[in-house]
Amino acid sequence: VASKGFDYLAAAVQDDGEDRQLKEVAELAGNPTEQNEFLLGNEPIWADIQANRAIERECDTMLWDRVSSAMAHEPVRGLIVLTGTAGSGKSASLMRVCLRLAAGGIRVGWVDRQSDLPPRQIRAAMRSELAPQVLAIDGADMYGQEMAGWVRDLVRMDSRPLILAAVRSGKVDRILSPITLSDI
Repeated sequence: VASKGFDYLAAAVQDDGEDRQLKEVAELAGNPTEQNEFLLGNEPIWADIQANRAIERECDTMLWDRVSSAMAHEPVRGLIVLTGTAGSGKSASLMRVCLRLAAGGIRVGWVDRQSDLPPRQIRAAMRSELAPQVLAIDGADMYGQEMAGWVRDLVRMDSRPLILAAVRSGKVDRILSPITLSDI
């Protein structure tokens, strides 16, 4: 019986043929003319930001200032959490700052619900020699309470990446433990 369980677990962690790797913003934002019904309520895509269908707001400037400041500090960069209610523009703001970083030559990794990346794959990607300097996680609440621990571990790595996380405001307290992240 135990061998069947081990076989099942081994099959579950094997590559299922899908390309489930940490993607970078520079490659994801490769089609600035792509069409989307963003102005009719669809979630933003990279082309919406590139084509200025998503307006820039005051909070975008404040986010950029925070990110710029964090990128200027060596060696510790840390964690920046972007919160808001559903549909408030968290994704668009996060995408905008990521595009701006990528345009400035900064390598930015991107994780969202479509990425379907487990924390172990994110950790492995961020430990590699080719790891991006920034990791953006849109909809970070999908990782639940375990997120605080692995984000803390990533920020403490020698490479000191900056982690940007967009989280629904109603879920922040449940997933980002102040005790676990007290020194981040």
